[in-house]
Amino acid sequence: MELSSDTSISLTMEQPLTSTDKIPAAYTLSFDLPRSPRNCQLLGHPERITSLGSFAKRSVRIRLAGLEVAAGELSIEEVQEAITVQFVGARFPDNIRKPLYQLDFGKLELGSIDRPISNNGRYVYDTSAAGLAYNDLLKANLTDSAADMIAAPISIADAEYVQVEGATPEDPYVNQRRFFINAFWANNDIVPGRGYLMYSSRAGRISKILPAFRVGWMFEHLFGSGCRNNVFWEEWQQLVLVSLWHPKYQIKDNTPVWDLSNGQVSIRLADFMPNVPANEFVAEMLKIACASLYVRNGEYIIERNGDILGRSVYRDWNDKIIGTPTISIEAAQRYNFGYSSGNDEIPAERVITEIGSIQEMIAESERADSVLKTYHVTSTGQTFENVFDDTTVNRCRYMLLKQDLGAKQEEDETDETEEFDMVTNVSVLKTVPTRYIGRDNDPMANIDMNKIFYYVPQISEVPEKRPDNLTVALWKGMSQALVSGVPNMSMPYPYFSHCNYDAEGNKLDDVTLCLTGETLARHAAYKAWIEKDKMVVKAEVLLTPLDLHRLDLRDKFYLQGKYFFIRRLEITMTPERLEAAEVEFIET
Repeated sequence: MELSSDTSISLTMEQPLTSTDKIPAAYTLSFDLPRSPRNCQLLGHPERITSLGSFAKRSVRIRLAGLEVAAGELSIEEVQEAITVQFVGARFPDNIRKPLYQLDFGKLELGSIDRPISNNGRYVYDTSAAGLAYNDLLKANLTDSAADMIAAPISIADAEYVQVEGATPEDPYVNQRRFFINAFWANNDIVPGRGYLMYSSRAGRISKILPAFRVGWMFEHLFGSGCRNNVFWEEWQQLVLVSLWHPKYQIKDNTPVWDLSNGQVSIRLADFMPNVPANEFVAEMLKIACASLYVRNGEYIIERNGDILGRSVYRDWNDKIIGTPTISIEAAQRYNFGYSSGNDEIPAERVITEIGSIQEMIAESERADSVLKTYHVTSTGQTFENVFDDTTVNRCRYMLLKQDLGAKQEEDETDETEEFDMVTNVSVLKTVPTRYIGRDNDPMANIDMNKIFYYVPQISEVPEKRPDNLTVALWKGMSQALVSGVPNMSMPYPYFSHCNYDAEGNKLDDVTLCLTGETLARHAAYKAWIEKDKMVVKAEVLLTPLDLHRLDLRDKFYLQGKYFFIRRLEITMTPERLEAAEVEFIET
């Protein structure tokens, strides 16, 4: 582009490691470009009222002495005597600030259907092939480590059991829909069924599914091929964003959630997403992983905070400091991390029985001589109250009193230490042993006799509108149902959890949403750095185009015997010169 002699661009870069509520990228304030014929042509003639699309963002590179110092997008603010523009040093996904459900996450194509057929005086579509395709895909995903979409049972706590008189061939799953999202039963000799399918006599099979989506896939989808070091496909591969709502999902009917258009069956995946801006989703997931997002050379690099602190790339800038720097000490901050909700307290007078696993709790409760108790399950970190089940003659119903994840620290009014906020504003699904509900006309549907339990996530009720918060869980593979407290290998089911233990008390791995063990260890180095006094140096620094070309905010910079990160850098560029940069360093 053509620049005038007084074109001045002030570029600012900020350190992601010291920011937890946004995605930092290099940026400029507004600056003017000459309204020359060449510039107008390159920008699609924004000076013309009739020009379409001229104010669209455009990919640009800033070069000095032939070296690229920044790459990103240019947006036009206004055109008058000059063209006023602004630069952002990243090609963020379109509408990154829009809610997730308004973005394009693609469609699930389930095949074609024939013309509607007459059934008792009404015309209906035979969607059985689509139902089978959907069911087969979901079942295949249960054994696919790279599957982007997983459906696992979630129980509904406030559901009311309905006595269904006689066989109901039109809809044999009234109670199953009331008690479960993503109801699942594997093939076995006790109850007929095929995975997620619910049978209907109305020309097809229909599925009531609200799937969860792997966070790693969502990051990949948001940032495209430029996403690097995606920790959500590595140690956090199990982390999923759970869907609890769809505009067509109703527990009181058996209507499918898919769309029928031009003879094709499809599901728009964004319809399952919550009303949360995409940039907030990214920031909250990074907190869970204790990681930061760096934008460099058109790539989006996810770095574990502990790895950044341990990075061994150093640059000596002693000879680049001009004038006298300003030196100060930044006081230690209080590292507050955990979850913004879920800090339930149990009355001190409550008598609590310690027990090792969910299985042991159910087995003890099933004994004829057992009494009602409050149990603390050490493996899962949960406290349950065993209460009478109003809908059955059995006592085996378990109310979750507390799921100890590691809630945020309460503010201490006597502590004047500034807080560094790493609190995660997400909801973690609560996992509860829940009685399985089958078909209304199955022998096992006799709820008084049914002592089959799934240890699954539980919500109080299905939301009536699109949620405005993020709900997460961990996908732990297949688990086993408990029959009177005994694991039954012939009844596997998909298992979402908050922790890394199953109902039998087996430790499955080191990945947990509880702030214990490996999860706590991932925060250790970052927490120690935040909670120590650090030297801050503000200085004018004389940089060359090569220095800017090589600049990487992950690197450490050597100044008079100490190592620092760059927290903030501001530099003004004109066609003739680079002015001295104003740099704020913070001790590593």
